Amino acid sequence: MRPLYAISLFALLAASLFLTGCETTKEAEPPPPDNTTKISVPDAPANLAIAETGTTEIALEWEAPAKDGGSPITGYRVERASPAGDEFTAVGDVSATETTYTDSGLTPETEYEYRVKARNEKGESGPSNTAVTSTLAKEEKPDDEPTDTGAKEPEEPEDPPKPPAPPKPPTTPTDDPPQAPTEPTPPKPFEPTTPLTPESPKAPPVPDKPTPTNPEQKQTAMIEDAKNLVEQSRTAEEQKQAEEILKRAEAGEDVSEEIQQKQEEVGPVIVVKDEPEPEPEPEPEPEPVKRKQPTTIIVAPTEEGTEPIADLGIVYFDFDKSDIKPEFAEALRRNFAWIQQNPDAHIQLEGHCDERGTNEYNLALGERRSRAVYDYLVNTLGANPNQFTLISFGEERPEDPGHTEAAWAKNRRVEFTRL
Repeated sequence: MRPLYAISLFALLAASLFLTGCETTKEAEPPPPDNTTKISVPDAPANLAIAETGTTEIALEWEAPAKDGGSPITGYRVERASPAGDEFTAVGDVSATETTYTDSGLTPETEYEYRVKARNEKGESGPSNTAVTSTLAKEEKPDDEPTDTGAKEPEEPEDPPKPPAPPKPPTTPTDDPPQAPTEPTPPKPFEPTTPLTPESPKAPPVPDKPTPTNPEQKQTAMIEDAKNLVEQSRTAEEQKQAEEILKRAEAGEDVSEEIQQKQEEVGPVIVVKDEPEPEPEPEPEPEPVKRKQPTTIIVAPTEEGTEPIADLGIVYFDFDKSDIKPEFAEALRRNFAWIQQNPDAHIQLEGHCDERGTNEYNLALGERRSRAVYDYLVNTLGANPNQFTLISFGEERPEDPGHTEAAWAKNRRVEFTRL
């Protein structure tokens, strides 16, 4: 009986263990799904543009991103680079309710590039499109300086009239009239101050030539000298070297010594064309005919231009760029074939820009774009340089008057027109 009793107890124990194991397996259920919304970074702000440009301030405006990435936007971060293409650094934060920013305390006549990022609890978005502009030049100081010097000059001659007071004592010695004039002679020491004043007006013309008293004026004068050097080049090689110096000068590099050296090699830069003296120079220089140089107009003319040549394709450019894009190389080759078949045609290369940026900057950018097309046709493909004239209209003649990126892309171009 005992063995049976032991076996029954063992069977009951095994059954109880089996039942408890089943219960534990039933309790192990999968965890409930996590239905919480995942937060991601927001989209980048859109349509960043320059609202206003001053001498020391630049105002920006942009549009809020289309979606916020699952969490409300907490603000925007504005980043700046100077010059364009340099490394960006943060310059300010804006609240989520604002889509404008004013950057102040800037340097006049300096190029700045901006971009904006949206922010939320997760982090920052990618950068928006970039906007580039240059601050305006200061015109107050040069106007104030001459007025100050002119004010000082009339003040000095007013002081000498005071010495005539000494002639009163000679009234007492009526017998010595000749000695009376000798007494007022002592005021003559004041006269050296008066002759100095007439000499001072002669001094201003001297500083007018070396006006570059500050870095900005020196840079402007250096660019003008480089442009004159391009105009003075007599051969294609000299012109190419002068144009390279001009590009480096416009980029902010100090090339004054190279300009001086080239001027000594080429000769003095002739600014006034009406002078009769330079006439004998053509005798030893029969090469002016070989000058392969287009006429460049920096300021957009008021008269209407001619119609574009239908057989020649338009070349378009990226924002704030003057490089020929690869997709337009084939179009330029087709234009070159037409130009070769029409050697008597004189073609005007018109450079255009979109409405962003100052008028002065866009005129210079349009000139660089027309010159890039000219260089490709002449230096790369071998076109006759005497068939071309270069001109820049800046932003004055848009192809599309709209204010969108699509319209701006159509306006950044170089057209071929017949003169």
